[in-house]
Amino acid sequence: MHKVEAYNLLAEHIAYMTDYDECARRIESDPVSQFVAKFVVTGQSGIEFRVRLECCWEGKPSGSIRVFGTIGYTDVDGLVELTQALIVDPISLPPPTPSQSPGFSARQ
Repeated sequence: MHKVEAYNLLAEHIAYMTDYDECARRIESDPVSQFVAKFVVTGQSGIEFRVRLECCWEGKPSGSIRVFGTIGYTDVDGLVELTQALIVDPISLPPPTPSQSPGFSARQ
């Protein structure tokens, strides 16, 4: 149950990291050529999820950007973490919203 909620929350937040120019600006402003954001979000179930988003150059600067997203929470079995990754190219189509992507369901 919570894995589906976690996956949908991660998909929603990683969708914000698909603007090439914005990701490139964030990467270039960091001395180690990567951008990391960490935050906590509360799902509809009341569970607190820890989210980590990261983007870095995929190979050479000004090329493709690799975006990673990880979401974690603790349940009765211990720590559960899910990860998604994608490549953002300098010229790419706008990403689908999570509700339009296969395997995602829209949050109500």
